[in-house]
Amino acid sequence: MTFTKTLLGSAAAVLVAAFSLAAATASATIPPVITAGQGCSVQCISKAAVTATATAAKVELASTVPASFKVTVSKKTSGGGGLVANAAKTVNVAANSPLKFAFFLHLEPDTTYTISVRATDLQGRSSVRSGTFETLPIKTTGVGGPATIDSGIGCSQQCITKVLVGQKPPDGTSAELDIATSTTAHIQIEVSRAAGSGIDALVVSQVSSPVSTKAWAPTVSGLEYGTKYNVVVRARDNQGRVSMRQGSFRTVSATATIMLHRIKVLNDADKRNKGELFFKLWLHDSPLEAWVTGLRQLNSGDTTNVNPPGTSRPGFSFEVSANGDAEFSMEMTADECDKIKSNCVVKRGIKRNFDDWASAGGRFDVSQLLKPGAYPGWHGTGVSEPAGHDGYFVFGTTERYVKFLVLATIDLHVVWP
Repeated sequence: MTFTKTLLGSAAAVLVAAFSLAAATASATIPPVITAGQGCSVQCISKAAVTATATAAKVELASTVPASFKVTVSKKTSGGGGLVANAAKTVNVAANSPLKFAFFLHLEPDTTYTISVRATDLQGRSSVRSGTFETLPIKTTGVGGPATIDSGIGCSQQCITKVLVGQKPPDGTSAELDIATSTTAHIQIEVSRAAGSGIDALVVSQVSSPVSTKAWAPTVSGLEYGTKYNVVVRARDNQGRVSMRQGSFRTVSATATIMLHRIKVLNDADKRNKGELFFKLWLHDSPLEAWVTGLRQLNSGDTTNVNPPGTSRPGFSFEVSANGDAEFSMEMTADECDKIKSNCVVKRGIKRNFDDWASAGGRFDVSQLLKPGAYPGWHGTGVSEPAGHDGYFVFGTTERYVKFLVLATIDLHVVWP
């Protein structure tokens, strides 16, 4: 998944550390001699070394036999609960050769991380090594006490010592910045949505600290899920000298569950009897073959459940992305078939200008469906809204004799680390 805490900046020093061998079958410093026949049924990881700076780490791996690697890095915690952003990162490397490299970026300075390496050979046998490493602290230059810069230098050199971005449940549309400076300064932040993937660049927040300070933790709201944002931080000391840091972060991802509950027939398109209606669902302009209602005899004003295939349980659901400017297309089609399914236009997959055929739906903006009050809900349909959903909406037909409404709900699921 995407991790939402990023350090802006770097350090010049480099720390090299090796992590201990978790298994008792081999030494941490002398790699075992393993034959290809045994593979990873015993310890086959012959090298696992970490090179760390304040903001990044490179992991170097080697195995005695061809193997795939799964490397997981997480921030070591001392308990107490709560979310730790960047809590875990996993890199998978395919088994193409015994020597592999994995790169981890956007780690926090002066922090202890745990790391676990699992090697799996071509026969599916696995062995594991694990340990810990530490990133370096941010170093400053100049004279004075710890973590300070002489007032004669101030922000004429880099005085921004920390910029971290984090998110906490339950609100995935806001982020808190943790900013520190080595000298008292006015701090200004600018957060903008990064351009790319069809999303236009847009400044979402531009704010300054109310007073000169050495620590500030502003909150930025109105963010989209699963979206990359750029951050620019400027610090201006009391002599008017300015330092700047910039970087980026990505918000937590989210999906939405769309559930179709009921169909209300406004006109059955049959003036003599109940309409023999055949409904079909289309997602992203393709028919969903797993869901069709079969012929249902319905009068104008009747409602009928939308059932999962092969069940009588009401409600048919599917998931869509809720990241960024996510959209999806959905269409419900209905055909008045006069008890002969082979004559159904929808059954044949042909869309023609027949009065006894109609469709409802279109392209939907996920973020708009989730906003309270953006859609009128089920009011005026005569059908009660089921409790416990994040949003309620209705879409329906506007042309031809067959007319119906589809009553649906939407629920958000945020992927927290």
